[in-house]
Amino acid sequence: MRFGQNCEGGNGASPVIVGNVMAVKSGETVTLYTLDPAAPRRMWQVKFMDQFTTPTIHDGHVYVFGQAFDNKHPSRAVCVEVATGRVSWDEEVGPFEFSSATVADGKILLVGRDTLHLIKATPGKYTELGRAKMALRTHSSVGFADGKIYLRKKNSVVCCDLRK
Repeated sequence: MRFGQNCEGGNGASPVIVGNVMAVKSGETVTLYTLDPAAPRRMWQVKFMDQFTTPTIHDGHVYVFGQAFDNKHPSRAVCVEVATGRVSWDEEVGPFEFSSATVADGKILLVGRDTLHLIKATPGKYTELGRAKMALRTHSSVGFADGKIYLRKKNSVVCCDLRK
């Protein structure tokens, strides 16, 4: 499948594919495509200006977090329904430069500057469950495997066992 002629370009964010849908963060928008062997088809597009964060898809919703290009506007968190493109919530969430989100056990984990954020992955409302300042590397995404999260610090990697 060739996407170059049919999908908007990127800004450093990676496309995310779950099943037959693909979310692309590009320029001032998040766009959802359905994938077909002949060509992708755009389903919807939502305005979202940020710097480079990759969206994530979980339980029929696209989640994306980011800081405005001009660094003068607050960071935002947005949840969009995959089937309809309806925005479930759109929140101002502080002056963070977020990493790309990781979903584990119904929770969104992401790094904002040097802090780990834990957010409930639900379309009902934006709910931050907690945050921990950990001197993390800015823009580094959280890794998750076997009940453990892996976080990048300036000169090391930290592993936290969430099963305990």
